[in-house]
Amino acid sequence: GFACVALMARAIGAEDPARARAALGGSLWVSVVTAALVCGAALIIPRTILGWLNAEPVVIEHTVPYMRLVLGSTLILAISLVLENGLRADKDTVTPMLVAWIVAAVKITLSAVLIFGLFGFPRLELVGAGVATVISQAIGLIAFATVVLSRPKTSPVAVRARDVVAGLGLFRTIVRVAAPGVAERMVLNLALLSYFADAPVLVGMLG
Repeated sequence: GFACVALMARAIGAEDPARARAALGGSLWVSVVTAALVCGAALIIPRTILGWLNAEPVVIEHTVPYMRLVLGSTLILAISLVLENGLRADKDTVTPMLVAWIVAAVKITLSAVLIFGLFGFPRLELVGAGVATVISQAIGLIAFATVVLSRPKTSPVAVRARDVVAGLGLFRTIVRVAAPGVAERMVLNLALLSYFADAPVLVGMLG
């Protein structure tokens, strides 16, 4: 997302919509590959990752199905975030806001329905929250894809298959631009991971 905005805005400023679309296509490659690697690792060893948080075995077993659903939806979210940033780079901030509202409304509503089994739906509890996440993210992706595909072919965000292919040439550039932002997020998330892992120990020490 960081690199997408930076490279697309530069291309748009230079009145080069083709390069902007290529930057969007390249950002899609980077986001999908990165999300697939992270999600793949987490899906293979979810219990190990939850163990790093010092979670109790019973908590881990309840959490794994939800974790797999949420991580699976991350692949969908990765594409949505790039398209969202592409629209922002093209000075469209209203559409991402509207889509975010739709996704939030669907997720909150479905979570309530599926967690508690309302209106005759099965009571899925924590798994229901995961299913709601997947469905809401899929709706968000459909919304963003519909917007992008409806734009004129000359639009900087009207990414098509040829733009995605052209984006491969910008893969390394996008990674280089995105690396500092990714590193910052990794440090933040590792700090949060460490905090939550140590929290039970600190609580025990404090009595």
